[in-house]
Amino acid sequence: MSDILTAVVGILEAQSEITDLVAGRTHADRLPQGTIMPAIALWVVNETAHDYLAGPMGLDQPVVRIECYATRRLGANTLRRLVREHLAGYSGTSDSLYIKGVAQERGQSQRTDRVGSGEDEYRYVSSQDFRVTYDEVSV
Repeated sequence: MSDILTAVVGILEAQSEITDLVAGRTHADRLPQGTIMPAIALWVVNETAHDYLAGPMGLDQPVVRIECYATRRLGANTLRRLVREHLAGYSGTSDSLYIKGVAQERGQSQRTDRVGSGEDEYRYVSSQDFRVTYDEVSV
């Protein structure tokens, strides 16, 4: 069975504007410690499954949070904008899943994380949520 996070990573890594910046540093579930910036981390925030009386109908709608990390605010915001441009409105096949549509669920939110023990060392984060509607039956 295919995984929605793997499918979303595949969509993002197929975009040269994104891979030119993150060079394969798109991670499902968490951002590994020591990751070079800029980078992307994503995970499922919640999921809505649709069922018939007889059982699952095969249509799922998880909300995927995507966080864009960089050493400067402009870098995080630029990466967030590129993710939105390439993901919002997407439909097609990725990682053997038929994705019927992607819609932005929650707009941009920002934060700044202190990195390590350095007093002036920060990581800037810009995040957004997307509802991904997909057929859980592999194509």
